[in-house]
Amino acid sequence: MKFLPKSHHKKLFDDCYPPPKALDATAPEYRPNSNELSRLCYYALNKPAKLAKVGALLIARSAQDSRAISGSSNLRPKAGLMLTLSILQELADTSSEGHSYLAQPVLNVLTDTFRAAAPDSGSGGWEFDLITRATAMFVTYVSGLPAEVLDVDANVQRAVASGIEDMRLISGLRVEERVIPATDYTRLVALYGLDGMIRAPALYTSQYCHIIPRAIPVLLLNLSPLYVTLKTAQHAAASTAPTASPIPFPTVGTEPTIEQLAQISATLLRHAVQGASFAQLRAITSAVIDFVSEANLWNESTWVAWLLTQILRWGQSMSRYVVPLTCVDTMSSSDSRQGPVLMVAVRAMLSSETSLAGLNMRELLDKYTTVLLERVQRNPSDPAITPIIQTIGSFGTGAGGDQAGVIVRDIHLTLAALQKGTGRYSELTPIQRNNSIRALLYALVSIVRTRSTEERTRLSLSSWEPSIVVLTSSDAAVRYTYLSALEVFITVELGSGNLNDVMRTLHKYAAAIFVLLSAGITSAATTAADIQCLSGVRKTEPLVSVPSDFVGAAATLDELYERMPVAAVMATIPPLIALDRLVMDGTHSATDFGIVQRRAACRQLFGHVLAKLGAVSNSRDIVNYADARIRNFVGDLRLSAPQLPAEFGPAQPLSDFAALNAELGPACEDVNEIAELIAAVPQLQNSVPGGQSVQTWVLREWSVAKAFGEAHPGAAQVQRPASVAQIRPGGAHARGFSISSARTAPRSTLQRDPSISVGQLRSVLLGRQGNTTVGGLPSSATTTSIPGHLADQSFDTLGTDARSTATVRVRRRARSIHGEDILSRHRSVISMLDRYGTADSVEPTAAAV
Repeated sequence: MKFLPKSHHKKLFDDCYPPPKALDATAPEYRPNSNELSRLCYYALNKPAKLAKVGALLIARSAQDSRAISGSSNLRPKAGLMLTLSILQELADTSSEGHSYLAQPVLNVLTDTFRAAAPDSGSGGWEFDLITRATAMFVTYVSGLPAEVLDVDANVQRAVASGIEDMRLISGLRVEERVIPATDYTRLVALYGLDGMIRAPALYTSQYCHIIPRAIPVLLLNLSPLYVTLKTAQHAAASTAPTASPIPFPTVGTEPTIEQLAQISATLLRHAVQGASFAQLRAITSAVIDFVSEANLWNESTWVAWLLTQILRWGQSMSRYVVPLTCVDTMSSSDSRQGPVLMVAVRAMLSSETSLAGLNMRELLDKYTTVLLERVQRNPSDPAITPIIQTIGSFGTGAGGDQAGVIVRDIHLTLAALQKGTGRYSELTPIQRNNSIRALLYALVSIVRTRSTEERTRLSLSSWEPSIVVLTSSDAAVRYTYLSALEVFITVELGSGNLNDVMRTLHKYAAAIFVLLSAGITSAATTAADIQCLSGVRKTEPLVSVPSDFVGAAATLDELYERMPVAAVMATIPPLIALDRLVMDGTHSATDFGIVQRRAACRQLFGHVLAKLGAVSNSRDIVNYADARIRNFVGDLRLSAPQLPAEFGPAQPLSDFAALNAELGPACEDVNEIAELIAAVPQLQNSVPGGQSVQTWVLREWSVAKAFGEAHPGAAQVQRPASVAQIRPGGAHARGFSISSARTAPRSTLQRDPSISVGQLRSVLLGRQGNTTVGGLPSSATTTSIPGHLADQSFDTLGTDARSTATVRVRRRARSIHGEDILSRHRSVISMLDRYGTADSVEPTAAAV
């Protein structure tokens, strides 16, 4: 370096240019003097700090030539600028430590070049030679840029950002309120520039999130409906590969097709996404959403959903979960078009087969719940509410299927918090709170219905336990929506879960039904105390039952009785008996408005449920009792409730009781008879805790507080029968999110083999009566003809179903059979059979229910 004095850097620089008169001769390659350029690069390589002085010369020369180009037909300024770009590119390529010194020259030269090459400079169109060489210089600079330099040097960051803005400009995007029409060739040049940047190792640093959002729109533009069809974009994305070669240097004069541009853009987008961390992928997703807003493409919901789902698939497996989360975070509550489209996109992501490792569905649910409740509280008629509910409905399938139980449980916890008015919901008005509860219930129904279309692990009824307090809401629409949602859940999902947990929920649910249906009959103070026991908070709003409460309660109890083991639904019997006792205590005036109607409705519900219990347990006695002693007197009050809308909207008012002249019928003077009939059901023999008898447990003094004591874990150790499938046949379809009236469905008979008719059993016993001795030993003188399937069987070993209505009652009334005369026992049984007549089968039918 001793032969190169420090003062010669300007001479070295000037020698790189031919004489002014020879500048035109450098076309079309526009190459600087190679020997002098080599000496300049050698100079810079050994003295990187001198690049600052060389850079100043580059800035001055580019500014001079770019000004001369404007409005001039002389080719010398263009040649000078082309040579300046070549010199700067060579310096960037050979100087491994001089990128910081070259940052300002790169920034200025790029700005001068693209200003001179723009159509509005008087050239009539983009100057392809200038923008192509400027882009090549930019690619060379960023390709060799050390990551640590880009991370800390503000000048380098500005230079890179300036290059990105120039790529946006020649792509036809808006830059500083300026939009210049682009051609297919200029868009190809821009893609070439971005290809170099995206492949540069320096990009994948902390600056990624600042740089990539400005580059993404260039790629999306060539894939958008503004230029290509959705089918073309999908084909371009499907044709990409995880690895791809760099884009060849664009040759002036070539004209790429829109399909080729789409293919290149999809390749670059995939390369940028698949190398991104979770923070970088979040930045890309935000950039996509911003591009859709700026390009006004929210009407293209299918394209937006496809694009976001494609980005999700290309992302790293441990990072892609941020895509759906970002869609929620960046949702604008003021843009009515944005929300529904993003919801469609998230549903597409969750329903796709792409793995979403690391996705916390509870976090996603919390975000969506917040968005949903904000919109509902602001305007319950907002059209974006339904898409949000549908999106939450997709949480229980696909990627979130294994977390469905947790999701449903969290929704119920939110319902409880809303009803109690605790936490962040304490400042809501009653209308906002009620609308919020109904919206979440619609979301629950959406989850259940979506899950019903695929194979899945069924959800447990115990998930509803936290939200049972909603039944104490003073709003009838909230209560009816809750009961309707519960009916859908029972119909679709019931069939699994720890039975003791289910029993705990049933105890609490039965207590809530008692409180709800007795409201308006008992005193306000009693109702308030019961509600406080249910919810743990003191309630000041009045609670009065209406017809829809009885309709909803009857429908849910119907479904429970159909799908739960008979022993499990035993938890609902004591509260209903207590409700009937309350109705028949005679302390209310028959002229009190609404009380007569509510008391009659309670009686009708009690008779309905009692008949249902008899139907599902195959007990004709219970069915006959409910018909003769209750239902025939109360009659049909024609209680009904309107069908709820399929989609959420403002609440519709529910009617109160009209003037009815219904009779209550006689009180149950002998409640012991009901208990006796229930105790005769074989499936209920071991259904009560603590070794109590069924009769004692049914007839005990019941209260809401006692129900909660029985609902604690382990209080009701009810064992699921060994053959639940025979006792509770499943496979029923959901009847819809509405209930028109309270109803009792027929119960299919139990399957048993062998079977015996009453006539056969009676003839056998009569035969044995004539061939026994006083001592109980059969006489050997005469044999009795016995049906084949009863041979070698004693009376005590007959099938359970054959004994369900005769044998059990005989054995219950006979305290001890030891020492009794066999003849008297046979006569007792025959007398019992005579009471039932000589029907073809012992097994009762539920046809009358």
